[in-house]
Amino acid sequence: MQQVRSKMCVALSRLATQTRWFHGESSIWSTTVGTNTCFPAEEQELAKQLVILVYGTAFNEIGSQQEQSKALRASVLESLKYSFIPTLSSTLRLKQDTSKFVAVDVLHRVINECPTGILQELQIQERQRFDIWIESIRSGLRQILTSKTGW
Repeated sequence: MQQVRSKMCVALSRLATQTRWFHGESSIWSTTVGTNTCFPAEEQELAKQLVILVYGTAFNEIGSQQEQSKALRASVLESLKYSFIPTLSSTLRLKQDTSKFVAVDVLHRVINECPTGILQELQIQERQRFDIWIESIRSGLRQILTSKTGW
């Protein structure tokens, strides 16, 4: 756990010292899956790891203290529905570069750790948007598979 916290601190400090990110001209998402950013590959990888670690830690906390984590659960749901899923699903649908692979990796790693109850709640709350997100993810995956298989 100490190594995970250390990685998170390094990622945060490196990202925070980047002027554009620190002053709100960029976001963690544009750092993670953006292609025309001022961030070197190392910072992009750290941003990706930070996103995965933050969600994973939140999911573990929610799972271990269900009664005491209602505020955290609400925050995670809000983050998933207004930031995480829309950004990464549109990246998969629209981008035609390596950021598509980063989006697949992050989605896989975060959704794999996400408690089933949170995904079910998200699906119920955001039925129409959920279908759009799923279709965007399918479209992006089809594009990846088609380009890799040559069909």
